[in-house]
Amino acid sequence: MKNTLLPLDIKGLSMDGNHVVIDHQDGVIELYGENKKAHAEFIVRACRAHDELLEALKLLHDNLAEYQRINNIGGYENHDMCMARAAIAKAKAKAK
Repeated sequence: MKNTLLPLDIKGLSMDGNHVVIDHQDGVIELYGENKKAHAEFIVRACRAHDELLEALKLLHDNLAEYQRINNIGGYENHDMCMARAAIAKAKAKAK
């Protein structure tokens, strides 16, 4: 499932230089304060990479779980595997 905020594009600084506007298909996100352009660039990069990062984490998790099962070494409930499942669930959760 693709994120509805994509594609994102930084429109640039407003005329008065006080905020950055990030344009997306459902409207705009406006950022104010120090480092606003850096924050906007980070948001755009993170959103653009989201789907690929989530898919890579799922594949790594599932491949490691299968390796552990095949080799009968356990570890499905270790800290790293639990963190991966929690991150996947959080990324899939609907915003409230």
